[in-house]
Amino acid sequence: MGKILVHIHLYYLEQTDMLLDRLKSIGDNPYDLFITMCRHDDAVEQKIKSFNPAAKIIITHNVGADVYPFIHILNSVDLDDYSYIVKLHTRRDLTNHYFCGEYMYGISRRKYLLNFISSQTGFQKCLDTLNADEKLGMIADYQGIVSKPRRRDKETIAQALDLLQKHGLSCKVRYVSGTIFMARAKLFRIVQELRLSESDFSKYTSGSGGMLPHIMEVFFGASIIAHGYEIRDVSTPFMHKLCYLVLKKAVRVVRFFYRNDISVAGYRTIKILKITIPFATKHENADEVADTE
Repeated sequence: MGKILVHIHLYYLEQTDMLLDRLKSIGDNPYDLFITMCRHDDAVEQKIKSFNPAAKIIITHNVGADVYPFIHILNSVDLDDYSYIVKLHTRRDLTNHYFCGEYMYGISRRKYLLNFISSQTGFQKCLDTLNADEKLGMIADYQGIVSKPRRRDKETIAQALDLLQKHGLSCKVRYVSGTIFMARAKLFRIVQELRLSESDFSKYTSGSGGMLPHIMEVFFGASIIAHGYEIRDVSTPFMHKLCYLVLKKAVRVVRFFYRNDISVAGYRTIKILKITIPFATKHENADEVADTE
């Protein structure tokens, strides 16, 4: 097995300790660490170098959310040097928010997305499964894996599939919402072939669809499926998944009668029996909406 390419995009610098701590789960497996940031910060950079002196720190412009920095790293390496990729990035917390089409009551999406790298035992299980199962292409938490997209994502998905068709590929939609995953490195050569650069990415607005970061989010997963590989969660116990499905059904029943949502832009919407109540207010963290969720 070759090395692991680990990329972390740090937008919310206060989450640096948490993400570096997650890297301890990789254990003795060899990896190269690439960290992208939108600005210099001496304290954070010193912290990174203390954790891993060989880490490469790259400053990128604040465009393309976490996707452009990742593509920037891909374009700078020889993927033949790596067996797997681990892609991580910071995320802000939202309260009472939809994630991946499902409602979460004050639960951090970050907790679910980082599940595969939450412990050394769990990460090693992911690695061993990838080594043993040649058809497994990408690993992510089941709550982030999308196979039935929302209607409002129709334009984004169409553009991603159109991009895939230009490479002579097609597939059913399946991708990881949140772009935090572990995957086979060779399957990202198609992303390198796109030759995307910073100029292809406009200023990103959190929560808006049809933009290149969202298109590439779908493309990452769709290209895995189109090449005949699978996207799966291999670390969550079956009973946990079963309990989640039961809870999801219960939440949908409750939400038929009452909804109290806060969008990624910070706006609250209240509905009773699907009738919108004339009430809108900014979420207390609305001013923190930034280029990276």
